[in-house]
Amino acid sequence: MEEERSPPPLKNCYWVLRHGRSVPNEIGLIVSHKSNGTLPQHGLAEGGFVQAKAAGEIFVKQLEEHGSFKNVAIYSSPFTRTMETANCVAEVLKHAYENLEIRVLDELRERYFGPALELQSHLHYPEIWEIDARNPLVGPEGGESVADVAKRVAAVIPQLELQHEGYAILLVSHGDTLQILQTITKAAEKSNVLWSIPSTKGRQTLSLCVGLSLLTLICCKVFVFVKAMELPDLHNKYWVLRHGRSVPNELDLIVSHEANGVLPGYGLAPQGLVQARNAGKIFVKELKKFSLDNVWIYSSPFSRTIQTSECVLEAVDASFENTRIHVLSELRERYFGPFYELKSRLEYSHDDRKDPFVGPEGGESVMDVYERVLKAIHEIERQTHGSAVLIVGHGDVLQILQAVVDYRSSKKLRTYEELASSLSKHKRFELSNGELRELN
Repeated sequence: MEEERSPPPLKNCYWVLRHGRSVPNEIGLIVSHKSNGTLPQHGLAEGGFVQAKAAGEIFVKQLEEHGSFKNVAIYSSPFTRTMETANCVAEVLKHAYENLEIRVLDELRERYFGPALELQSHLHYPEIWEIDARNPLVGPEGGESVADVAKRVAAVIPQLELQHEGYAILLVSHGDTLQILQTITKAAEKSNVLWSIPSTKGRQTLSLCVGLSLLTLICCKVFVFVKAMELPDLHNKYWVLRHGRSVPNELDLIVSHEANGVLPGYGLAPQGLVQARNAGKIFVKELKKFSLDNVWIYSSPFSRTIQTSECVLEAVDASFENTRIHVLSELRERYFGPFYELKSRLEYSHDDRKDPFVGPEGGESVMDVYERVLKAIHEIERQTHGSAVLIVGHGDVLQILQAVVDYRSSKKLRTYEELASSLSKHKRFELSNGELRELN
């Protein structure tokens, strides 16, 4: 019997990065055709530039920790939002890696969702996911199927392996494209054979690569880490505090959009003010257990969290005079979508455990919240070290943050999917109104 041969090891190390928040993301628009995606007006939103720069800084840190890369290559989809993301990363890297250039790889382009959905509302996305679930060989009318995208992205790594050796390579692309690339690598890694998708015609299969050797080369022993999305090492002592009982809590009303949440009428109820002051007293007692010279309070911009923070500040000020409240938009309430906004909480029926990548219609998924909360932690760690940090936020947001820290403490982050599964069970970290909890 012939001895089973292992695929050759990769000559380079790969990272993937999804583009920062874009103008199409902001306005809820599907921009998937190359002719539209390369237009200047469909680039990054203001927040996307911040995200891209932060990803660049994290990438630099990862490269420094690895310590063995003399060369870095950045490959990007030709779309404006990915090119601008890649440029932000390159700007951060240019001091350490001279002559760094961004190379366009058309295979990394966005998945095309067809003419009927192009430039339409992103509320149509669930229709696409339903098609994908039924048959990966069939895409939306006139658009690409999962298999179509898989065929083009499967060729990317073999192509780059022929061009480079000993490089750190960053692939900047889009959500579906990178998800499908990661799915290919995971599926073939588990089976160690050519991965194929069942067709609708009995036992026939559609190969995702032109040859077995190339596909195993792409997939076996390849770990596609989401480096830009790891929780950083924590150099501060953290506590989390859910806001006190609010007027929306009293009315049993969902107030999750920032435009509504910052209104004075949606602040704390009388009971919430009492809870917040009590939390401040408890926090001061907690601080006495640790030899920390500085206290930083970070709050969501919502009225109910700002008022809670102010109550805590009154208690802390007596011992730490220079403490002030820092507002971080990334700590805002999870947006539950237009359908549920300003509606009764009794009407809410979305279950995060089914799929953490899918949120209520038009709202944020668990993973959407995870990404921005992680950005907030990176920003806090950038601003201060060795301090006591209090994060004043909302139920779901703080639950997801706790789930991240718990996951990090239990095992090293390996895949986005493992983390997503863990975060989907965030309800186990539920906080009551006005409840203070030690984070690390």
